[in-house]
Order: sequence, then structure tokens, then C-alpha cells
Amino acid sequence: RLEAFLHFCKKARLAESLNAWTDMCPDIFRFSPQTWIIPYDADELKKAMTKCKKDDTFIVKPTAGAQGKGIILARKWKDVETTVQRAKSSQENNNKATIEYVVQRYITYPLLLEGLKFDMRLYVVVTSIVPMRAYLFKEGLARFCTVPYAVPCDENLREAKMHLTNFAVNKKSKDFQPSEGAAGNEQGSKRSTTCTFRQMQQAYGISSEETWGKVAVLIANTLMALRPALVEYYVHENPRPLHPLGPKGFQLIGLDVLIDQDLEPRLLELNANPSLSATQPGSSSSSSAAAAAATADASDETVPDETAGGSSSSAARPRAGGEGLEGTSAGFLGGGAASP
Repeated sequence: RLEAFLHFCKKARLAESLNAWTDMCPDIFRFSPQTWIIPYDADELKKAMTKCKKDDTFIVKPTAGAQGKGIILARKWKDVETTVQRAKSSQENNNKATIEYVVQRYITYPLLLEGLKFDMRLYVVVTSIVPMRAYLFKEGLARFCTVPYAVPCDENLREAKMHLTNFAVNKKSKDFQPSEGAAGNEQGSKRSTTCTFRQMQQAYGISSEETWGKVAVLIANTLMALRPALVEYYVHENPRPLHPLGPKGFQLIGLDVLIDQDLEPRLLELNANPSLSATQPGSSSSSSAAAAAATADASDETVPDETAGGSSSSAARPRAGGEGLEGTSAGFLGGGAASP
């Protein structure tokens, strides 16, 4: 594996990379919700929450959390003050690592299907950092909440099965609907991405090709935002050969992507250890195939080769894109040929 991803896929490190690019290229990185890293950005968060609009909501996540554990929704500073103080106290303890959280503006208006909020777990195989090369597997899992969605308010902030799509949270619900075999992917609380994109097209008129293209732009920009820190890691912290013909590994990454009401994909988080187990028939076709794609060119290249030896700074510069995924000759972010 490319072990640097284990560090930089954590929520706080990912936020550091994306925030830096968002400051420089806000239009390109608008797929990333505004994010604060606690305890370091506590003062800025307090100002934002004090001046926020009446219906603004914030979601607090432990940086290394998983399966929905430790997540809270908040609308007022007093709701997160205890968490912030806990993180600040840990920062003063030199014998232990600092407890970190990320706080994001909650996406209040997600796209809904059958009145339910959902997101998608998508899979990318990164086979090289220099040059940056990655493949997006064009299948995945859509994970549905089990309680009909309503805009956050004081009465429903603690309704995890309405706001959190995590399988670990919703499988405990009495309303959880397992898919009945591979042919049952059009119903249930866990569906294939192909089926979900088709349902989106039927309900909202956006084609699967257009959605995949937007997803490809999001993923390419995310990886290129991480690239400078990844190169820095392998040059200074854990030196290793970066020559294109040197020894190589690969990294399978799970991306959690939500579609908002404007039909735009929004990145929620990355996972360097995505689960590939199949708990029901409908999930085996995507998760197992994603694992197979890690060892074969079974997917389209979403960040194509850069010219070997090209400038790191120019190669890592995100740009707006177009179609994205069609063929391995597609340019960075779906434009023309890749720039060195």
C-alpha cells in the first residue's frame, strides 16, 4: 500500500489540504463543505457559529472516527463548547496525542430519493503519486437513511437515522430494508450506484454520464490537492524512490460523496481502509469488484499520467474540467491532454 494515505485520509489532514486550495480556488473546490479543525480553528468556528443564520447547522466528527461514532449535529456554540474544551485540554498534554475533530457546515438540502437522504461510497485505486495516476471504478454503493429527511431543527438533531447514512447506524433501524439479491438493487437501504444514478435520472433528469463526469472532477481535484503533502511525506518524513520506474505500490480509497439538491456532488470524507465485505447480495458486486480493480485495469483513469519529471507545482495545480471519465486518454479533470 501507499502508507502515506493512512495519514492524509484522516479527516483533519484532508481538511488541511482542501482548505488551503479552497482559499486559492474557491469555485473549483466548492464541492468541499466549509471545514474547521478543532482545537486549532476554535476561535474562527466560534465567530462563524455566533454569526450564522437561523437555519445553519454544523456537523462535528472525530478526525479518526468511523461508523458514525462520536458525530453530533449542532446549531449553537454552546452545543460544541464541551467538545472544543476537551480537544484544547488534550493539546496541553504532552504525553498524549491531541484529540482532533473536524466541524463542517452541514449540507442542509441534500438530494432525496423516496424522501430519504443518501450518499455513495465510491472506490478509487491510486497506483502512483509521481506521476499521479488513479482509476475510478464505475460502480459503488448508495447508502440510504431509514427515516424520511427533514431540514435540521432542534427537535430532530439527534435523529441519527435521518441525518447519517452510515450503514452501521441504519442497519439497526426497524425500517432498514435489505436488498433481495443482485436484482434487488433498485430498492432497499443499500443499492448499487448504477441503479441510484438511473433513479436520479428518472426523478431529476440528470444523466448517469453527467453525474459520473462531475464525480470524476471532484475526485481528481481531491487527489491533486493531497499530492503536495504526499510528495512532502515521501521526500522528508519517509523517504522512498519516486522515480516513475521505481518500486510501486497501490492504495484503494473509499470516497463518501453526497449529491446536493442542485445535483452537484459534495465530498464528505475519504477512507484509506474501506470495507470490502459483503453483508448482503447486492453489495458484493461492487465492493468485491472494486478490490479486483485494484489489481487490473478494470476502471477508467480519472487522473491520467503526467509527463515524467514534470514540475511538481504545475502538475498539482487544479483546473476546472469537463467530461472526466471517458477513456484512459482523457485529460486531467476531463479536459484535453494532461499537463506536465
